[in-house]
Amino acid sequence: MRNTKGATRAAVVAGLVALCAALAAVSVACGGDGGSDAAQTPTATASPSPGLGAVLVVVPDDDFQQIEYKAVVDALKTAGYPVSIANREGGDSLSGDVAVRSDLTIADADAADYEAVVLIGGPGAAALFDDADLQDLVRTAAADGKVVAAICLAPVVLARAGVLDGRRGTVWEDEVAVLESEGCTVVGAPVVADGLIVTGSGPEAAEEFAAQVVEALQSRQ
Repeated sequence: MRNTKGATRAAVVAGLVALCAALAAVSVACGGDGGSDAAQTPTATASPSPGLGAVLVVVPDDDFQQIEYKAVVDALKTAGYPVSIANREGGDSLSGDVAVRSDLTIADADAADYEAVVLIGGPGAAALFDDADLQDLVRTAAADGKVVAAICLAPVVLARAGVLDGRRGTVWEDEVAVLESEGCTVVGAPVVADGLIVTGSGPEAAEEFAAQVVEALQSRQ
């Protein structure tokens, strides 16, 4: 089992080499433009592996961080996990000239249907900070022992839901004080895994964050 997990993670990382090159060429802030040319390429289309539970990826309705979205979805699909996309209003989430079609709304999502809930960041994530449905979703998922992950600005949602209280985490630098006020010990690292709770600081950490989410999922198998 250990060798299988190692091989799978290696495949995930190898599948994101092109993204690494793109990240080296651009500097995109969570609080600024959410787009990049690299993120506009299609996500991976690998078939889901039988027996692996689905992962819910929550995307802001507007101005989501494209690099983070692509890294997460590519890593999950490469590892064989079915992916569903949720946003608040339904329909397309937009960032620059990129549109991502949602499968359901946040309000319609049931934590019991997923092995993990992953929140994508970007400027638009601020609109979800106080979304009661999303807070309930991540709170329930965490209580049920599911993987709960957020990157960029999105860890604020976890903090306000109480998921990071007493845990270690990281977030986009502008929101450090928010996490600390909610009982989180903020670590100066691009990605922090505290049990099955994974947080990332921003798009530069997207690849590492995505790989850590896959590793956390595999630890539950």
